[in-house]
Amino acid sequence: MQITFEGECCEDCILLLANGECGTPEESDAHMAKIQNIWTPEEVMHMCAACDEECEAPFSWRPCECCESPLGGSRHRFVVLG
Repeated sequence: MQITFEGECCEDCILLLANGECGTPEESDAHMAKIQNIWTPEEVMHMCAACDEECEAPFSWRPCECCESPLGGSRHRFVVLG
């Protein structure tokens, strides 16, 4: 597989991609629903957290490229494989 998209995502997205949850089950389900409204089912299935082990997670005001949240915060690298 190759990388078809590489971007930066918010704290909730990276937790969801890496661990399958980002808070309570309800919060995780709601956040995943946001992602599924933006990306195709195949893209969602092939999303991966791609931060380095020593991730510094720089602060950014740019929208999250995974869930499109406009809130500022830490941004982490993620990829979509295809």
